[in-house]
Amino acid sequence: MTSASTNAPTGIKAAADEPYVPHQNRISASPAALKSPETIDLERQIVEAMKTVFDPEIPVDIYQLGLIYDIDIDPEKN
Repeated sequence: MTSASTNAPTGIKAAADEPYVPHQNRISASPAALKSPETIDLERQIVEAMKTVFDPEIPVDIYQLGLIYDIDIDPEKN
């Protein structure tokens, strides 16, 4: 019996071999991507709040589970 990683070409790992890291490869070059210290702090507070919300079937919070893909904060901080 073979695993998914052994069926992959040499040097390529199966997706299950790597842990999920939110926004690991995400880079934005737009000027709007530059965030103020207030926005960065608000995002941190939002993430901390989301880490207190757990999936009802498994003991993992929704942020670490990878269910949150982006946090959009408008100019009015909504």
